[in-house]
Order: sequence, then C-alpha cells, then structure tokens
Amino acid sequence: MGPRGHAGSPQARERADIRNERDAKEHYYDPYVDQRGLRSAPYGGRAILAEEAARRYERLRQLCPEDIGALHDAIAKVIG
Repeated sequence: MGPRGHAGSPQARERADIRNERDAKEHYYDPYVDQRGLRSAPYGGRAILAEEAARRYERLRQLCPEDIGALHDAIAKVIG
C-alpha cells in the first residue's frame, strides 16, 4: 500500500474521523456534494459519485480494506 494509504497517514486519519463522526453526512457528504455542484443532479449526486467510486474500486479496496472486506462478507452471506 502506498504512502497515502498507510494507517498513520493524514488520509487514513481523515477517513477514521469520518467513520467516527455521528453526523458524517451533514459534515462531510453534503459539503462535498455542494462543492462539486452535484446537489441538483439525479439522486442528489449519489448516482454520479457511485459511478466514480465504482471506476476506482481497486483503489477503494486498497484504502479501506476493512470496509470492503465487511461488504464482501455481507454479500457472501446473502448469496450463499
């Protein structure tokens, strides 16, 4: 994993702050959507952001292995 993804990096600490925030949507997501000018896009910008995230799935796996691992486990339970 590169320097941006290691546990002590500023980006890792920021991700931890987001995960620990009780009102993460209001503090992080909403301002980001507004900054990107996506508020009036379909689904409040979620569709566009989801497509962007899907294109960077391998990067997400590198940066958030515990979250993606939990997602994989949950899907495996559902599909057997």
